[in-house]
Amino acid sequence: MARGHWHNQMNICRADGSNIPADVAGFVLRDADGKPSSTAAIVRDLSEERAREQELRLVKFTLDRAADSIYWLTSDGQIAYANDTASATLGYTREELLLLSIFDVAISLKSHDMAQIWTAIKHHQAQMFEGVQRRKDGREIPVEVVTNYLSFEGQEYACIFSRDISERRREEEERLALQEQVIAAQQAALRELSTPLIPLAKGVVAMPLIGSIDSARAQLVIETLLTGVAALRAETTILDITGVPVVDTQVANALLRAAQAVKLLGARVILTGIRPEVAQTLVGLGVDLSGISTRGTLQDGIAEALGWKTGMALTGRR
Repeated sequence: MARGHWHNQMNICRADGSNIPADVAGFVLRDADGKPSSTAAIVRDLSEERAREQELRLVKFTLDRAADSIYWLTSDGQIAYANDTASATLGYTREELLLLSIFDVAISLKSHDMAQIWTAIKHHQAQMFEGVQRRKDGREIPVEVVTNYLSFEGQEYACIFSRDISERRREEEERLALQEQVIAAQQAALRELSTPLIPLAKGVVAMPLIGSIDSARAQLVIETLLTGVAALRAETTILDITGVPVVDTQVANALLRAAQAVKLLGARVILTGIRPEVAQTLVGLGVDLSGISTRGTLQDGIAEALGWKTGMALTGRR
């Protein structure tokens, strides 16, 4: 009454008992003599306005607390908006981020490329790519980025969604390392299976070969033989080729190299599994098997090796 007017917002009770938010502007009505005669008020229903405000607050709350970092960039690359996740990920306050440009954050982007970058953002749909961002403390983090173009109230923006993929990269590296370990273990197991060295008796070992022999496997045969003969102090080594389907020049030369290498360590070599067709092949190839005992079956080779060892024990000969 002293001022002649009043303004406030309040809840107004409806006839059905519900409340509505309202903006109330009250004022004094005066008579012809200027004395207050009554009061009047203009009441405006704020229900829709409050609902829009609530919706905007919810959207802002959702953006600020999204799992991904969210930026709005102007056409010159300046950061116009950054959510809480962006601040936490990069170690800047919100105010500090709004003083930066995207070039202060994204390592691979250069300011002189902005025109080209903006054109790509504006004329393409959402694009996804991976990059690296630099934190305030200088640490670099790998990120997955999605870019979108939007226009709002006459202003153009690039909306950037950025996700820290450090954990994903670490898991991928661990998975690859584990995969490599598994592959290495499998290869080692296959090597052992493809070139098994079996101790038969003290000083007697056998290596049954199965499958094709190429240059890589031939080298593996030699390495396994030499290592096994030296470790087991073998005096007799049996090479069984019953399971080798084809004996050609390459296989024959590999067997000769293996036998010669073993003989250099002072061990005797017995070649078993000589089938008639294999014998013909070796003769036709002119392979020199002098100094190598040959037997038709592995059983014959074992009998010879054990008999030779027994004979040495009886006569005392080495």
